[in-house]
Amino acid sequence: ACLRALQGAGVDMSTADSVGRTAAWTAAESGHEGCLRLLHGLGCDMGQPRNDGVTPAYVAAQEGHEGCLRLLHGFECDMGQPDKYGETPVNCASRYGQEDVIRLLHEFGCDMCQPDNKGNTPVLSAAEAGHEGCLNALHDILMDKENDEGFTPAYVAAANGHEGVLRLLDIYGCDMRQQ
Repeated sequence: ACLRALQGAGVDMSTADSVGRTAAWTAAESGHEGCLRLLHGLGCDMGQPRNDGVTPAYVAAQEGHEGCLRLLHGFECDMGQPDKYGETPVNCASRYGQEDVIRLLHEFGCDMCQPDNKGNTPVLSAAEAGHEGCLNALHDILMDKENDEGFTPAYVAAANGHEGVLRLLDIYGCDMRQQ
């Protein structure tokens, strides 16, 4: 009722704050599916990014809000749009341990291998953060890809003490002798 009253009063529901957050962006961040539906029905831009390029889909992936991602996908939002650092929702979900989100984004047809601007792939991000579940979700993609500094998923996992990740990388055929 509040959103409809604001719109009725002439408030532009797509107005952004000083960092670019819109009502739709904030609803996606908070997991408020009903608000996303309502904002979409009011004609709001559901894919408008924040000033740094982070979209509602990206922040929903980061926070693990699968329902919001399903809605945004249904609204035909770009589910793979990178932020200004080249990080996609898949890479972000990998870094934050959102394995179910990774599976959902795969189901949507997102590129599961796209590196960010520094060459960090979703596999490398998951390995560095110690997210074994994310590696299981990403198991069918290249595990040995180096980033721009020459670091592999095995290297960053070892540097951060993630033994379980190293075991998984070995099971999935990662060359453990690379940097």
